[in-house]
Amino acid sequence: MIENQNGQPTAKPLVGAAIAACATNLPDVIEPAIHPHHRQFFHGVVFAAGVGYGMYRLYEWDPTEDWQETLRFVLLVCGAAYLIHLALDAFTAAVQQAERLLRCNPDHRKVELWLADRQLGGAGRIGTPSEPDL
Repeated sequence: MIENQNGQPTAKPLVGAAIAACATNLPDVIEPAIHPHHRQFFHGVVFAAGVGYGMYRLYEWDPTEDWQETLRFVLLVCGAAYLIHLALDAFTAAVQQAERLLRCNPDHRKVELWLADRQLGGAGRIGTPSEPDL
């Protein structure tokens, strides 16, 4: 479906989808997922609230020039993609993160030991069962 603006077709939805697809990984670029407990400040609630507030201010902004309108559009899409990533991460268990890391890097011994300990209902030899010290 093509959006119409002033009677002219525009590719804005497709451009927005492409930008969002790229920007969704931004939190993991800033804080790489090198261990199951990688989610720190840039994956936190406080930072998410800041992004949300910034998006609100952008939404309320009335740009006067075309480049400002483009900048507003790109930043709103990036902010939404960032928040979607955080929402998905919030519902991903540390065990799933560890399994994904192990698939990506089978030589990651600490992750392997932590997973084995969790599967045996371990007492947290490497870290506590809920928060691995990797």
